[in-house]
Amino acid sequence: MRAFDGSEAPELLKPFPVEVWKKPYTGLETSLEEINAKREIVNRPLWEIGLHSGSFTMWNVASSDFVRVEPDSCYLFDVEVSNSGGKRYFKDFKLKPQKEIPASAYFNESENVVGDSTRQPILDQQFWLNRTGDRSSITFKFLDSKLKPIKLSKFNGMTAEDWKYLVHGFNPKFAADSSSVTYDVVYPMPLVPTLNTRFNEGKKLFYF
Repeated sequence: MRAFDGSEAPELLKPFPVEVWKKPYTGLETSLEEINAKREIVNRPLWEIGLHSGSFTMWNVASSDFVRVEPDSCYLFDVEVSNSGGKRYFKDFKLKPQKEIPASAYFNESENVVGDSTRQPILDQQFWLNRTGDRSSITFKFLDSKLKPIKLSKFNGMTAEDWKYLVHGFNPKFAADSSSVTYDVVYPMPLVPTLNTRFNEGKKLFYF
């Protein structure tokens, strides 16, 4: 691993404390304590290649405060691949991290949802992620076109069971005015796209 100009890149090789799984996450855990018991903190280099998996990992403690980011040319690295049949080398792979940006996105899928005033289908919904507090909970709140809260009671297609298993969180708490619901969660939240659990099986989260 080296900077694009050939100089050393100690910031990527220095060990940092990171959280890893010591036991598999199944999505069937029944408490925060059970999830946390499966994780531990170990020291790992910021950038590493899995010895057996070959996966590239940039750990989430990376920051543009000390890691080169675009538009800098950033980094180059070489990879050696070997098995019983021999070895092969791949040179000058490029690693070009991007600067952190405020988390926001657009969620474009909706069915049978119409505007309260226009009565026209709503095709675009904007999604905001606002980080506050000590990261021990996650709150869902829905806003109309005037940024006024939409009561969760209007989601009449959602059953109590749907709300209970909306995310892999616990102790759902509904605001007194029905404007939001908050779950106790671990952080970082386990999101495993290749693991088919009731929390990430690709189904819609909310039903009107």
